[in-house]
Amino acid sequence: FVHGFTRNDTLFGTWYVYDAQGAPRWYTIQYLQWKPGGTEAEGQLFLTNASAVLCLAPFTGCPVVATSVMPIAQVSIVMQGPNSARITATSLGGSLTANVIRSIF
Repeated sequence: FVHGFTRNDTLFGTWYVYDAQGAPRWYTIQYLQWKPGGTEAEGQLFLTNASAVLCLAPFTGCPVVATSVMPIAQVSIVMQGPNSARITATSLGGSLTANVIRSIF
């Protein structure tokens, strides 16, 4: 997660994962809006897919072109303390897709 508190209070989160064939699948949390009080935010979860690519050493850069970008869920982030948060993603169809609690010590 990246939080731009000193500029515009923007929050952006991302996970980079790859399938068994090496094709990238990226999840990003975007368009987050903080609720009054500053401990809860809501936004959208996007899925970005791309074609598999082979990156050769020294791995300094490996450009990949996205093949699709789509919103897949609504996201809620609730700060539970100075070092922990609960992230809940609910698919656009209404079923729960993820419920993560993360603590940083």
